[in-house]
Amino acid sequence: MLEKILAGLITLIPGLSFLKKKPYCLWYLDEKNKWINSNPNGNSARRCNIAKKALVIAGFKESELIILAKGITPPNKE
Repeated sequence: MLEKILAGLITLIPGLSFLKKKPYCLWYLDEKNKWINSNPNGNSARRCNIAKKALVIAGFKESELIILAKGITPPNKE
């Protein structure tokens, strides 16, 4: 709860927004060589890494997964 209060204060006070952590998105490559965003709302880098490890265990190749900051899209492979 305290974390939510602090996050609210940070967004209200201009100049303190640099303290808020940027969200990240986990992208995976589908069978058509197109990148798909698995979490469009974004998560922390730690959560994305946990999800990436789980997908590798489930059978994805590590080269088919990428973690980028929210708002950045990877180029399509051809």
